[in-house]
Amino acid sequence: MKIKDNVLIVTSIAEDVSGIEAIKSEFEKNHKDYNVVVIDERQYGAEKAATRRRKNRERLIQSIPTFYRRVKTMGHVFTVKSKNKIDRRRALSNKLSGSARKIYNAVLRFAPDVIVVTTPRLMHETIIAKKRTRFKYPVIGLSEKFTFDKAFYNMSADGYIVENVDMKNQLTAMGYSSGRVHVMGFPIEENVPDVDYVFKLKEHLGLNLNPTVYLSGGAIGSKELMPVFELLLDQGDIINLIVNCGKNENLYSAMLRETERRNSQNVKLYLNVDEGAEDTLLASDCLITIYDGSLIYRAFLLGIPVVAFAPDTGAEKSDLKYLMEKQLVYFADDYNHVIIGMYDVIQTGLGKKLSESALMRTRATSLKDICTLLASYGRK
Repeated sequence: MKIKDNVLIVTSIAEDVSGIEAIKSEFEKNHKDYNVVVIDERQYGAEKAATRRRKNRERLIQSIPTFYRRVKTMGHVFTVKSKNKIDRRRALSNKLSGSARKIYNAVLRFAPDVIVVTTPRLMHETIIAKKRTRFKYPVIGLSEKFTFDKAFYNMSADGYIVENVDMKNQLTAMGYSSGRVHVMGFPIEENVPDVDYVFKLKEHLGLNLNPTVYLSGGAIGSKELMPVFELLLDQGDIINLIVNCGKNENLYSAMLRETERRNSQNVKLYLNVDEGAEDTLLASDCLITIYDGSLIYRAFLLGIPVVAFAPDTGAEKSDLKYLMEKQLVYFADDYNHVIIGMYDVIQTGLGKKLSESALMRTRATSLKDICTLLASYGRK
């Protein structure tokens, strides 16, 4: 029996993993000779405080990326002269610490044909492991952003998958080879649902025919959602409201109490773990979300206009500025403008204009193209 080739994806529990799950599903359907292995902090680091640690490190390497790389790669790389290959590998592993060491151990275990990383910190940790241990597997950066985060840049990366040509131009301007930058969109596959399907889904959810707003706090569930949620409840029954609280059970509980206190009948609350939570986006006429690149791109594919607010990092602010300049989203710079933006999107021609512009820039074959590219590394 043929041993399957491996694709190793290194990601974070703080990231939206819908694109990663889509890659796994696509490989299972159309690249059956490959096994996709996904690891996050639960394998290469402590899950506790992962979100805080990730944000702190992301901010550090965004401000001083070159210094960060030099500090992390400091030290003499010695040659291990051992007749025993296992001892040599163990000695190489001892050169590393923290996440880099655990990522290298995963590389040893799975011997992947290609390694895919999704955040700046993970890119640098993986490249550190590669340089110090001299493993040969290619490292590819998968950017689910709309502008290129300079902190993600590493000359030693073997390639990047990006959403648009502007990102490719950013990379080549920094001296990176244009032939190693692949413009492929996001690894997400969706089709605009027909009217009958949306009507039946709303009926199934117990919603009326009024406009439906989907409110999202991202994969984790940002506390920034609560003030917007309260303002949306103030609008009364003229809108339906679907809320995805991410993984934040405290936020979910607070919203449930507020919904019951106001006796609101047109509100549906979900956690990410709830079955079918993400599919309820199909019933919406407008997406209101904190910055979440994957969710925004999914809305683009579905033809749903987007109102975005509360960017957290410089990279997120850069993304939203870019999307706003391209007239792809409505950016609300405070909570009140979230509500103003919602009404502009629902009641004027702005929503149609935004959704049509966004849909035109998407690629229907992005997911298939990305998986075909990753699979090609196994044939090299």
